[in-house]
Amino acid sequence: RYAMERRLNTVEHFDDQLSQMCGRCHSGARVALQRRPAKEWEHLVNFHLGQWPSLEYQAQARDRDWLDIALKQMVPDLAKRFPLDNPAWAEWLKARPESKVLAGQWAFSGHMLAKGDVRGVMTVSAEQGDTFKVEVKGAYADGTPFNGSGSAILYNGYEWRGNVKVGEANLRQVFAAIDGQMKGRMFEAEHDERGLDFSAAKAGQGRLLAVQPAFIKTGSDSEITLVGSDLFGKPDLGAGVQVTEVLESTPTLIRVKARAAKDAAAGPREVAVGALKGVQLAVYDKVDEVKVVPAFSIARIGENGASVPKVQGRFEAEAWGKDARGQPLRIGYLPATWKVEPFNERAVEDEDVRFAGQMQADGVFVPGGAGPNPERKMMTNNAGNLKVIATLADGGQQGEGHMIVTVQRWNNPPLP
Repeated sequence: RYAMERRLNTVEHFDDQLSQMCGRCHSGARVALQRRPAKEWEHLVNFHLGQWPSLEYQAQARDRDWLDIALKQMVPDLAKRFPLDNPAWAEWLKARPESKVLAGQWAFSGHMLAKGDVRGVMTVSAEQGDTFKVEVKGAYADGTPFNGSGSAILYNGYEWRGNVKVGEANLRQVFAAIDGQMKGRMFEAEHDERGLDFSAAKAGQGRLLAVQPAFIKTGSDSEITLVGSDLFGKPDLGAGVQVTEVLESTPTLIRVKARAAKDAAAGPREVAVGALKGVQLAVYDKVDEVKVVPAFSIARIGENGASVPKVQGRFEAEAWGKDARGQPLRIGYLPATWKVEPFNERAVEDEDVRFAGQMQADGVFVPGGAGPNPERKMMTNNAGNLKVIATLADGGQQGEGHMIVTVQRWNNPPLP
């Protein structure tokens, strides 16, 4: 799903043979998303050789009998791992719900790196066939509106694909819709790095989706929002965390003031609204470690007269502490200041920090322009190899990530 959802900073982990035989030219996900009988996998091998005649002379092919391995080892393996006929698929076809059951109101929550939490309501209206009209109304935690409208289509009873204009941005929706829930990612059509994780629950299902923010420090007060569907009943934030005031209460959102006791034990709390459970609140006393998310990322130069836009780097500082038993405790994303540094000696020599782009205060890295740069050695482009440094605004702890600023992606298929 990470490939369909355009999570292009994902580092894949497949077995060596699949990675070398298939994943050296495209993602392994493109293979794992397909379902074919053995004969069709064999046809795919032959198609590859017809479409790319030099395939056997490339790296990780010329050092082995590529075609023999592909036909005698990969085809049977792929037919077994990713067959066309599958018992689970047969069962799904028997019980596949009609698309019209998705019509109604959906409470949703999400998170966009470098922007923060978002919540709201998505209204789905059934149109002809498997198509829908979509309206979203919500806001980010900082108050920025998240309102828009568009359309969607449902494939095979569960694969939701939508196009929604929110503000000035055209967003794609890639969700799995099943059992009264939608999960996936929304991202800008022209900037798929600008995306948000998305989770929604249909009215009538009664689900607690998220607590925003998902942490509170001992001895402190915080405003906390619970997001879900059919939220009726008293909110409970767990031992040592008191709800001091309910500021707002609707079936899709409950906003409260909360206070964590000074002596509250550090650790996760199961949050509840009436009988609804399923999300956790992290109670912490101090931050022990900071991780830059994503730990490894790719940004790309662009524009400057070129037809391809820049691909930004987007980062957040993920804080970690320890619970009362000394076990690692994920706290969540905390405010931080940001900078980039050379990743290695070569990056120092090439002045990558100067040329590769600019890190902004909100954790968004904007790469340099495309094309040769007369100011660089050998007039090369503005690529670079950088460390990403986050420093917590409260406490000063630091975390470090790695970003490659590279050239444009000229071939940008829906599945990488």
